[in-house]
Amino acid sequence: TVGIRVKIIGELPRPEDGPYVFTPNHRNFLDILLMYFVARGPFHFMAKAELARVPLFGILFSKTHIPFNRSSPSEASLAFRRGLGEIKNGMSLVVFPEATQNPRSDGLLPFKEGAFKLAEEAGVPVVGVYFENNLERLPHSRDLFRWPGRGGPGEVRIRIMPPVSGPAEFTRQHVRSTMEGWL
Repeated sequence: TVGIRVKIIGELPRPEDGPYVFTPNHRNFLDILLMYFVARGPFHFMAKAELARVPLFGILFSKTHIPFNRSSPSEASLAFRRGLGEIKNGMSLVVFPEATQNPRSDGLLPFKEGAFKLAEEAGVPVVGVYFENNLERLPHSRDLFRWPGRGGPGEVRIRIMPPVSGPAEFTRQHVRSTMEGWL
């Protein structure tokens, strides 16, 4: 590790009880790495297709995860169907419902509904994941060199919600209101 200590608050879901759709908040790139502490069974990230164009990372991402193009309804539909297929094969999915990094630590961006619709249609629970203080360990990329004294080694706190099932709108509101309570 690079001086990052992980503190899990809540109970990690058991891989044998999955699959799940994990819906973490998204502050910075550290969130992606920390999901490997949370989603302990097999999983794929489902994220914007633009990530496939990132040098080196893009090759791995496009081959092992599910990219989708939000601006193309037909490509988004294909990604949704691929996600359903992966869940049916026992694979969990990680979908950031804010749909982009949110550099603010005092709020959440609006939640897109796709992850919650995917969970509802697949009949699997949603597990909300809240990265409480990732910006303290790694400032957002646009602020990396403007935040003196910020970043570096220390503890990150990850809050885990119990799995929740139900209609997409219910799970979306439940996850969001729980996370807002943790702000």
